[in-house]
Amino acid sequence: MPSKRGLILLSWCLGLVSISTQVVVLRELLTVFTGNELTIATSLAFWLLAVAAGCLVLGRAVGRLGPEAAAGLLFAAAGLAAPLELAAIRLLDPITVTLGEMPGPAVILMVSAVGVVPCGLAVGGLFVAIVRLGDRSETRSPIAVVYGAEALGSGVGGLLLSVYLLEFLNPPAVAVLAGIVSLLGSVHLLGCTRRSLILAVLPILACLALGLVWSRRLDLAMRGSQLSPLKVVETDDTRHGNIIVTERQGVYDFFENGVLAFTVPDPMYAEECAHIPLLHHPSPETVLVIGGAGSGIVGEAAKHPSVAHLDYVEIDPAALETVIRYAPPGWLEADGITVGPVYGDGRRPYGRIGNRHHSQ
Repeated sequence: MPSKRGLILLSWCLGLVSISTQVVVLRELLTVFTGNELTIATSLAFWLLAVAAGCLVLGRAVGRLGPEAAAGLLFAAAGLAAPLELAAIRLLDPITVTLGEMPGPAVILMVSAVGVVPCGLAVGGLFVAIVRLGDRSETRSPIAVVYGAEALGSGVGGLLLSVYLLEFLNPPAVAVLAGIVSLLGSVHLLGCTRRSLILAVLPILACLALGLVWSRRLDLAMRGSQLSPLKVVETDDTRHGNIIVTERQGVYDFFENGVLAFTVPDPMYAEECAHIPLLHHPSPETVLVIGGAGSGIVGEAAKHPSVAHLDYVEIDPAALETVIRYAPPGWLEADGITVGPVYGDGRRPYGRIGNRHHSQ
């Protein structure tokens, strides 16, 4: 029977696993649904309903199995759900959604349900099981203790995700890490009551550890299946979203959150974006470009003799770093004018958008 300190630690792990799975799955669904933020409401609704159903349905099974065994099995289920949901979403994407098209309501409901419900059910049942553990350990106000520790785990997990994990790890690695934490909790609980079940959990834990080592290869392979027949050469996830680069006969397409942002090189697109607005001004001197700077618009704007300075605004510095790796040399530079990147939200007042760096 876990002590109060053990109860707090289990609740903390529940919050950490829950928030990690939520964030990874919701970001993945945002990419599948081509950046349509309205679909996030559907996914969150499924999550809340699944957690409630897990509390109601799986919570009843806790008394039959015993809280230790039930919590151990549900920790194992939650640990498996995180990477499996991610894989299921990416496998369903090319089957249900046509590349470049907005998915219909039926597809949104189906993919959201597959990607959200399994872990939501496990988390809901797990909350009830941990509260029952608190009842048996005679912890005062076990619901308050579990709620508080779970909220603390969610807060710490959210901080880790926003500051470090989403910036330096890909989605499969984050999902696998959440699964490993959850399975460690399962091993601890099952070791107290059902040691025979540990023999089934340990191989799964070993597979997740291998998945963490091979997460980059897995990420690239799954992205390739999503965008088939396009050849995916790079995928990068940052705190701002997902960036995918595909290649076809020396031409590179850049996708941001599932939407084609621009192609390099694409002179016709760059000329249209730069010259049509600039020709409406008799003598443009200062140019502000919000988004899409990697398309080649910088060099086209520099062809106007009156232009002396150009600022381009990008919310995600990694997007331009990716462009530089595949674009021709000097793609974001121009002779004779000052070019300054500004990183931040273009909706904010100009001059207070973010960090500005000038280069000649």
